Amino acid sequence: LIPEFIGRLPVVATLEDLDEAALIDILTKPKNALVKQYGALFAMEDSELEFTEKALQAIAERAMEKDTGARALRSIIEEVMLDILFELPEQEAGTKYRITDDVVLGSQQLFPLPEPKPEPKIPTCPDWLSKEAKIVWRETVALLKEMRVLVLADRHALVIYCETYVQWKEAVQFLHENGQICATRDKKGALKYMQPWPQVSIARKCVQILRAYQQEFGMTPSSRTRIHEIPGLRKNTDEDDYFGPR
Repeated sequence: LIPEFIGRLPVVATLEDLDEAALIDILTKPKNALVKQYGALFAMEDSELEFTEKALQAIAERAMEKDTGARALRSIIEEVMLDILFELPEQEAGTKYRITDDVVLGSQQLFPLPEPKPEPKIPTCPDWLSKEAKIVWRETVALLKEMRVLVLADRHALVIYCETYVQWKEAVQFLHENGQICATRDKKGALKYMQPWPQVSIARKCVQILRAYQQEFGMTPSSRTRIHEIPGLRKNTDEDDYFGPR
């Protein structure tokens, strides 16, 4: 029962203070719960926010100490989030934060979680790649190795990139030789209509895929500034390390 109803009911009602479980429910379960509100706020900045179970318990305990019921929850969370909200717009996209009980109690500051560090090793080229795709693989790996951004987890993405590049190249070469428009004629040889070759659509689709992967690897001017090199990645690696079949 909310405090505003006290004294307005036609009957005498006894009220009990909200316990820890009830306060945690208020924090998390309603559609506009505080935890959900702050999670949505961080999502607007392309960041993630997580409250641990102990953090929720610590917030509830602090609210119970204030003896003002659920009204204290917002002020407690605002106090915890005050500093990081000023820094949030300047953080990189994908930054993650975890609020623990130590953060709530003030014994620890809220910092971005460290990013997972991938294994600093060059992926090997699959032996089933086409001959043309292997050439693209070799050139691309050499470039990304020099940029120090390539790890084992990038193997499948590289495969798609190389095969797509070959498809784009074949489509473009066909258009160079035949032009972009083909003529459709009837049985008597009379012109019926003109239309683009299918390779025009293929080339455009491949460009979209290639651009997406180039942005992921930091191979475009706009994406290059947000790509970080992998610590410990060897700059000089024998070709067998990444070009030999697995």
